[in-house]
Parts: sequence; C-alpha cells; structure tokens
Amino acid sequence: MRYFVLLLVISLASCSSPEKQLSGKELLEKSIQYHDPKGQWSTAEFTLRIQEPRIQNPERFSLVYMNNKNGAFKLMRNRGEKIASYGVNTEGNVTVLLDNKSIEDSLAIKKYMLQPERVNIYKNSYHTMLGLPMSLNKTLVSKINTVSEANFNGVPAYKLDIELKRKVFSNHWTLYFSDKDFSLLGIDIVSLNDPENGERLYFEKSIQIGDMTMPRMKHWYDLNETYLGSDIIVYEIK
Repeated sequence: MRYFVLLLVISLASCSSPEKQLSGKELLEKSIQYHDPKGQWSTAEFTLRIQEPRIQNPERFSLVYMNNKNGAFKLMRNRGEKIASYGVNTEGNVTVLLDNKSIEDSLAIKKYMLQPERVNIYKNSYHTMLGLPMSLNKTLVSKINTVSEANFNGVPAYKLDIELKRKVFSNHWTLYFSDKDFSLLGIDIVSLNDPENGERLYFEKSIQIGDMTMPRMKHWYDLNETYLGSDIIVYEIK
C-alpha cells in the first residue's frame, strides 16, 4: 500500500505543470503597473527641480518642465553664474536662451552649450530617464529578450536585456527589477561593440508625482564602480 501511495505521489508530481516563467514583456508590464498603476505617464505634466552633481561639475542643477500630453518641454540649467534655457513648444519649435536672451555670438554659443540641436536631445533624454520604466514602450524599444535571475547591488533581481530603436546613451540596456514588487532597481548601459565601456545606474528611494512612484535618485558609476555623478529629484514645483 505504501508503495502504491509513493507511485501516486511521483505520478502527480511529474504531471503537474511547472511554474510559468515571466516573459520580458510581462516583466515590463508588471514593473509599469507598480510605478504607474493608473496609467498617468502618457498625459503627465510636472515641473521638477533636480540636482545633478558631476565629478567635473558638482554644483549642476536643472529645472525640468514636461507635458507629455502636448509634447511641450523646458529645461533650465545653470552654466556657471548664468542660466541656459532650452524649450520645445507644442508645435515642436525650439528656443535656446541665456539669461532669457537670444545669443548669436558663436563663441558664447559654444561656451554655454546653446546649440539648438541640443534641445530635442535633452527632451528625449529626460523623457526617457524620468519616465522609467513607463517610457520603455514600443515606440522606443525594438527588442525585449528573455528574463533571467541575477544579483543586483546585493539584492535578488530579475535581469532583462532590451534594445532601443534610438540611442539613449546606448542602444543596449540591461534592466534590473526587484523580484518582490517588480520595482526598477537599476540599469547597465553598455555598447555591444565595447562591452567593457559603459555605465551602471543605481536607483535609490522614490518620489510620488501624482499617483506615479518614480525613482528619486539615480547614481551613475562606470563599470569599474567609479562614481560619476547623480540625478536627484529634490521636489516637484507646483
């Protein structure tokens, strides 16, 4: 009788279905659900003060206005004792000012980084980085690979490689998600042509913008763990 019971247990165990592994698309969806449960990102409008210390520029700060509904964007950033402003209106027209004045002198444009082509680069970069993971949609992501398990900064995590249609620092990103609540823990941004040269971002704490839970701090390191700088959302300006 005990032999029959043992055979029955083994038979049932062998017939039971293994737990379904998360696909990359499912993992992204679960992370977006954690960070933006009400789907507010696509129509979000906000202004943020962000401290952005860098090794070569520890006093850098920015004010970022973004309206995802109509595409408007404005960045104000200190350039020494001056303030550079970069804007995109609802029709896609760009403006660049220094202390609220239009600058035509080529030397000043170079010195204070006032080139008009910078505007949409800044807009796309802030939209992508501030909107993580919601910004990783089909308009930006060209390929989502399979999910694997990893250890990120001493924490068990899900690891996901993705490829972007346009370069945001690189076209190849590796994302790390909490295996408990699917929150985004950090990113590796690496060139496939030079895999030893890249950057790693560690996300720390969060801030509520509307009903969205957004990473508050992003700390940048190179792949040798040398600190490069941080992006810290100080507060939302209302």
